[in-house]
Amino acid sequence: MLAAVLPLLSVLLSVARLTWGHGYVQEITLGSTKYTGYLPYSDPYYNPVPQRIVRQIPGNGPVEDLTLIDLQCNGYTAGGYYTAPAPIYGTVAAGSKVALNWTTWPDSHKGPIITYMARAPDNVNITTWSPATSAVWFKVAESGKTSAGLWAATDLLTASNSVYTFTIPASLKAGQYIIRHEIVLNLANASEDSLHDLCKAADAAGFGLGNQNKFDETYRKSKELDISRFACNFDPRTTKIFDQVQADLIEGEDEIQKVLRPELYKLNIYSEGDFFKAHKDTPRAENMMGSLVVVFPTVHKGGSLLLRQDGQEWTFDAEKMLADSTPKVPAISYVAFYSDVEHEFLPVTSGVRVTLTYSLYLEDKEPSVPAVIAKTSSNRMPTDMLKTALQNLLKDETFLPKGGLLGFGLRHKYAITDESGIESQNSLRQLADRLKGSDASIVRVCRNLSLDTNIRILYQPRYSDGLWMTDQIIPDDAVNEEAEGMEYYLDEHGTLVSAPEDYGEDMLSKEVELPEIVWVTPITTFNQTESCYLAYGNQAEVGYLYGDFCLIVKVGKPGSRDQGSVSVASIDDASK
Repeated sequence: MLAAVLPLLSVLLSVARLTWGHGYVQEITLGSTKYTGYLPYSDPYYNPVPQRIVRQIPGNGPVEDLTLIDLQCNGYTAGGYYTAPAPIYGTVAAGSKVALNWTTWPDSHKGPIITYMARAPDNVNITTWSPATSAVWFKVAESGKTSAGLWAATDLLTASNSVYTFTIPASLKAGQYIIRHEIVLNLANASEDSLHDLCKAADAAGFGLGNQNKFDETYRKSKELDISRFACNFDPRTTKIFDQVQADLIEGEDEIQKVLRPELYKLNIYSEGDFFKAHKDTPRAENMMGSLVVVFPTVHKGGSLLLRQDGQEWTFDAEKMLADSTPKVPAISYVAFYSDVEHEFLPVTSGVRVTLTYSLYLEDKEPSVPAVIAKTSSNRMPTDMLKTALQNLLKDETFLPKGGLLGFGLRHKYAITDESGIESQNSLRQLADRLKGSDASIVRVCRNLSLDTNIRILYQPRYSDGLWMTDQIIPDDAVNEEAEGMEYYLDEHGTLVSAPEDYGEDMLSKEVELPEIVWVTPITTFNQTESCYLAYGNQAEVGYLYGDFCLIVKVGKPGSRDQGSVSVASIDDASK
């Protein structure tokens, strides 16, 4: 079941709580003995108030603030109404049935029914004990949706004359127990009233600005529930969703050391007119690499999510994607993206859009976790298409007829090593093995085709028309401010890949033949390294040489495409 929670009730042997919007348990049968439940619209007017096996309840509305003890002990703390344990209790044998007779439950409030029990300490009387925040609850029964599409509430409850029955576990140790019985808000088929209740329970949503949480409805207008205020039995790790997310966002199918861990962050509610302007997520830890947003099939229009990166824009239209969702066959939509992707929620024009947001953390994989990540056909398709396109290109003898290089600008941002010189070469090799998303796909496909594929750095010194490619980060103070001196250094440690036709006539003894390079995707600048040096002029100052990281693929001549001969170490190899 895909549901965020707005729980509902509890029962005692003595009984805790038994209501939600808009009904309550009016009678309890323990074995063969019947007990009247607390009747909120008549019991308070008796003097004295009748003693019941169910704790007093304030009415038939839902528990909205899930941080309160109301959730399990049925009070109305916000209104100054606190409940005490039920004054009487019943006795029943383990293995016996318990029947809970509800008042008429609204047809619109469909959802699952879950029952828990908690054992009171041996030295405590059940009529004086409350579990408070102790972790004492254990589940004894649950009813969700049948294969025929019928929900425990309302469909099955109505068919059984509003009586829900479960069995006390036969192996249960003798003692004093509280029974807690809940009906949950079903976001696969939420009514307008229940969504209204959810909106009332939520807080105004803020946004991160530096280290502060700001509130400005001209920038963001929506509501949210923090994880301390709701519960949800939807876990993306138990679905194919997370297989897909892992396959798309982490390093690749041959990566065996890392795994994504989702952490539930917020439940967000966008009503009519709500929006969130363009922003990037604030990383909550160094290893946070992205977010997963799950959209429930609540009725709404508008509210599309726009994703932007590197001058490109994509639209995630949950309304359109969920158009075929039905109460009998509900669906959810989801999108996962890296933290450096700008995104914007357009205004909801009608209805209520409800989402769960998970933070995604990259962590070391436990040795017991299988190395192979399951992938769906939809994930394989882009990689297969890339491989097919590249194979067709390499079959074309007019493409790079003398061999050459394919260049790819990196599409994602990475942590750059502090090492330089020869010591940085190993770090660059390791970076190629932990690329993300489309960057990882390119490496995977090219290496599958036996093409030499590596991370390289492109340098263009100030006052120079040449562009050099190296397999290491240039150390600080390795060069001086003179363009000629830098060029000689880069010639020694890299490969000249671009220059004017007359370049090198004065400083080199032979004509330079440059390797042909085809840029498949443009060079990006958000993975950049800088080397500083002492520059001289009227006074000494620090100068900088900047290098941009990219992917370089060596391609041989037709007939030997996997034998590219361009070397990074020496310019002489570039003329072969």
